[in-house]
Amino acid sequence: DLVTRTLPCKQIRVHFQSPRSQEELNRYGLVREVRHRVARLEVARSELNQTVARMLAELPVEDLSVEDPPLEEVMQQVFKNATHASSE
Repeated sequence: DLVTRTLPCKQIRVHFQSPRSQEELNRYGLVREVRHRVARLEVARSELNQTVARMLAELPVEDLSVEDPPLEEVMQQVFKNATHASSE
């Protein structure tokens, strides 16, 4: 699968019961965005289940969804890899 080979991560979008800081969320993965009660993190696929379980146990989660990275990011990485490979 192109997405899995290109970006070996998943995105977690979390809606919290109360606002969270980026500093608080850094221990769960790469924080891409925090806006009031909503955060978007990037997590390695191999760590996804453990990370989601920890977040649900440790944080006041209202809703959580797991997604593949946006297609734009996948295509950007594909072209970046192709450019890098052709220059070698």
